[in-house]
Amino acid sequence: MDGLTRRNGDRAACEPCRKSKQRCDHGHPPCGRCARRGFSASQCYYHPYPMAQAQRKAAVRQTSRATSTASPPVTTVESPSLEQTPDLDRATGLIGMQGSLSAFEGPDDLAFKRRYTVLTSSGVTLASVHDPIDASMLGECTVVLEYLLKTYVQHGQLVRARLSTTDFDNWTGNEIILRAACFAVDEAMRRLQSEPSHDKFTAMALMLFHNTKQELRLPTSSANGAFEAALSGENLRWETIGLYASELCRLLAESSELTSEKKSMTHALYSTAVKCEQICEKLGQINDLILWLLIQEFCLATWCFGDDSYHAWRASGKVASTLSALNYHQGFQNNHSGSIYLTELRRRAVALAHEMDKQTAMFVGRPPQISRHYSSIDLPLDIDDAVLLGPYEEFVKAKAALDENGWRTDKRFSFPSSRLRATLLIALLREEALELLLSRTSPSHPEKARSVVDKLETMWRTTPFSTFDLLSRDGLHSEDIVITRWMQIEYLYTKFLLLKLLANQSEHDHKAFIIVSHEILQIVLSLLKSRNALMTQRPDLEFTMVTYAMPTASVLLLELNRLTRQPHQTAILPRSTIIKAISALITCCDWFTESGQGNFALCKRAQAIFSRGLDEILDETGPRSSSMGLAGRDAVQVQSYNGMSLEQESEGFVDDPDWTAWLQAFGLNGVTHLDGWNNLDASV
Repeated sequence: MDGLTRRNGDRAACEPCRKSKQRCDHGHPPCGRCARRGFSASQCYYHPYPMAQAQRKAAVRQTSRATSTASPPVTTVESPSLEQTPDLDRATGLIGMQGSLSAFEGPDDLAFKRRYTVLTSSGVTLASVHDPIDASMLGECTVVLEYLLKTYVQHGQLVRARLSTTDFDNWTGNEIILRAACFAVDEAMRRLQSEPSHDKFTAMALMLFHNTKQELRLPTSSANGAFEAALSGENLRWETIGLYASELCRLLAESSELTSEKKSMTHALYSTAVKCEQICEKLGQINDLILWLLIQEFCLATWCFGDDSYHAWRASGKVASTLSALNYHQGFQNNHSGSIYLTELRRRAVALAHEMDKQTAMFVGRPPQISRHYSSIDLPLDIDDAVLLGPYEEFVKAKAALDENGWRTDKRFSFPSSRLRATLLIALLREEALELLLSRTSPSHPEKARSVVDKLETMWRTTPFSTFDLLSRDGLHSEDIVITRWMQIEYLYTKFLLLKLLANQSEHDHKAFIIVSHEILQIVLSLLKSRNALMTQRPDLEFTMVTYAMPTASVLLLELNRLTRQPHQTAILPRSTIIKAISALITCCDWFTESGQGNFALCKRAQAIFSRGLDEILDETGPRSSSMGLAGRDAVQVQSYNGMSLEQESEGFVDDPDWTAWLQAFGLNGVTHLDGWNNLDASV
């Protein structure tokens, strides 16, 4: 497109025409009016935010127009390096960067070159003329490439095997980016492998530095391999290297034979991906590839260090910061780029960021780092990648076939967009639940919780996942089954968090709380049983057990103890049903965890806690001394559920050190009666 586009969709005027209040014909520098006035191309220029800074006495030189060629479809446009940045006066006000920092490339696009690299509270700091690439940094990066080649020789076949399949990654929605990155780095590693000299590594590192210093240019269309060409060959960047390292790390982590050598290698590859991201940060880059690399880093941090680790929390914060810096929290309704696949990739990144943010906040009991109050939410379209990357006519046809809620009407799921659409809807309501759980207790909380439960149930009925019977495989492919089960867990666990606030309000609420807990645990167990058939990744199974199964199993164990101590009370669920579910989870903690995984220690601790607690509850003839912990307590009379709480069974009930510590870990400490459940934090 010629010139720049304003936020309202109108085309912008050049600076001379804007300042003189003349109508601009929006021509290429110089425009027609400026040409008649004798202005040169350097005097007729377009400013992206003309009202954001003080007027200058001297005009700023306009960047040169990018030239394009007919073949290949992607032309390489070099942005000015840091050394080429002209000296500009420091602005007096804060510039609001309202546009994307990632440029589009097309045959008719004006390649405006961003001059400002550091935004401060007092204005814009110019890019430093100092070259950050010194001998020490170059040496470190050469070592990174040497290690990556060594790992490529040993395990590169894992990535090549994944590239040869049509189902590359149906979960996160970054298949397009990961495929392009892996193909590009695989090709580069093959070239290095043929002649692995130190000079070759140094030359490649210098090329990566040169490319990464330039602004990322993405094609408006991915047809004919345009996207792959923009990242490969002479266009290879450090972001691409980091994406490859993160994908290889993920494949090693989910390997069925995770030896000690592979465990060490996964940590090294994680560090490699982080190093690549740090290099890009030093070079002042922030773009789509960086955002997806940070999303990959978050997933790897949970796998390597655990979901409650500082590494995972820090990675989640970096994703949130980058999302805001790119202004993707503002939505894409006014996107004038004309790039369908890039818009959808960004919508998917936003959906994933919300999902990760709410899951992490829920797990550790901290406030979310991405707020829905400051976000304009655009759901990803429920359209397959094949349509997204195909002809524009097919995209229009598929979009027109969606129902009034934006879902497909053929009772099939689009991977990964169907999952991401539902995930984002659930994440927004989970944030409302977290606001209630993490804020100070208020008399209005129960009413607000019921309102959110109603919204959650209404939303769920609009999704295609609510129409399938999870206990039947009729009409469902294996992927449809596992996706449906995952989404059912996400929906029910959000409901579980809300019912936690309501569990002491009435007998009906308490019953619903126990039933939802059991339903979540049953679905998790069904996923674990079908792991081999559905090829679910082992770290994801550990995450599922830790995040969803263990809190709900703890609630069921408390309920089982209540039934044991108060046999005259009506059972919400049969004791045998609860015992079978908890026993199955104990077995799964042994089957689906491996030493060295991030959540291994927590899974083994759960196995020991649940085993001992279940044994003591079932040991009706055991001693009643205080040393027996859970089973050795005398019961007291239980009051009704008419708004009154159950009395504590005895002071010694929480004396069992392991059980008490376990309840504390999940925010259930000391909660053996209904009035305590209302004060649980969100850390389950």
